[in-house]
Amino acid sequence: MFRARRANILNWEPGPETDWKPNYPGSNIFSWSEKNKGVAIDLVLIGRLRFYSLATATSQFKEPSYRLELDVDEDTSSALRRLLETGPLHGTNGARLPILGRTASFSVKLKNIVDTDKPDLVASKPFPFLWDGRGMARRDPLKSFPVSDLVVGSTLAVETQISSYIFDSSTPPRTGYTMSLRTAFVLEDPDPARPSAASTPSRKRPGEELVSPRRNKVAGQRAVFSDDDDD
Repeated sequence: MFRARRANILNWEPGPETDWKPNYPGSNIFSWSEKNKGVAIDLVLIGRLRFYSLATATSQFKEPSYRLELDVDEDTSSALRRLLETGPLHGTNGARLPILGRTASFSVKLKNIVDTDKPDLVASKPFPFLWDGRGMARRDPLKSFPVSDLVVGSTLAVETQISSYIFDSSTPPRTGYTMSLRTAFVLEDPDPARPSAASTPSRKRPGEELVSPRRNKVAGQRAVFSDDDDD
């Protein structure tokens, strides 16, 4: 179901219906154009879980956050890079990407979730938008997946919004793209015959995520994706 959706980055072709709209100062976010809803687009990337920090939002970095990394296939990596080439930082030297080799990085700050979706969430609680996508069909209700049951090597589908950033306060200015961690669906358990990926996280990538409500955020509700309005 996730592989066939238009929201899957493999099935996505940027065009006149999309735009990189202003997000916060120094940032643009990949969105529908004004005449096509005008909101940020939730894209889906599928890959094998390489690393995660979802049990709590406690972080070695300045702000509490949740993070995960996926090892994606070459087609997914190439599709993501093609999309980023349409962004406002194309041709900028030193712009950091949320894809390193074939490892894609996602993160969300605790305060963003509190501001938009769960005002009672605290740093000691697990990431609240991890869902069981095994055998999931279109329009099925959401079923929670315990973070404690998550295993490196599992296949996940991650919903993300992609934004650029420019931090002029540093010398030289820091520039790049980030992928927000919106929701994640566990699709398959690890293949026991497949070697486990390394669990060492890559370096932190700066930037904010668009502060907007999630669609898939309550267990039992029907799953909704950014391309459902096309039906």
